[in-house]
Amino acid sequence: MESLSLLDVYKTVGQPCVFAIGLADPAPDCLVEQAVNASMTSALEKAEALLIAQLVEVTFAAIAKDFD
Repeated sequence: MESLSLLDVYKTVGQPCVFAIGLADPAPDCLVEQAVNASMTSALEKAEALLIAQLVEVTFAAIAKDFD
């Protein structure tokens, strides 16, 4: 039987937001704000995808080896 991973847990709990970082939006018509938010959104999406991809490599079997 294959060991469960942290990705399995993430999926089981409903795939919640990974980051609790919100974008500033006090002036939604501001072109600078729009550009910054677009860049931040892209960066956060890439970071989230990388983190989620790494969750599959962290198994409960590996974590259990840290305990005697």
